[in-house]
Amino acid sequence: MMLTGRTYGAEEGAAMGLSQYLAEPGEGLVKGLELAKRIVANAPLTNFGVIQALPRIARRSGHRPAAGKA
Repeated sequence: MMLTGRTYGAEEGAAMGLSQYLAEPGEGLVKGLELAKRIVANAPLTNFGVIQALPRIARRSGHRPAAGKA
């Protein structure tokens, strides 16, 4: 998508799995701050572990990013 300049609307992107949340128009910052507060409430080591584990889980499951999909 980055190389082709292809864009998707919010609903289309969510349906494709590009996002986990949809916010009403003008509410994106509020939703982002809500999520940030939940994340910062975690123990730092928890956040570190999750960030380190996710790419490894993806590699083990054979999941490949949708690169080149346009």
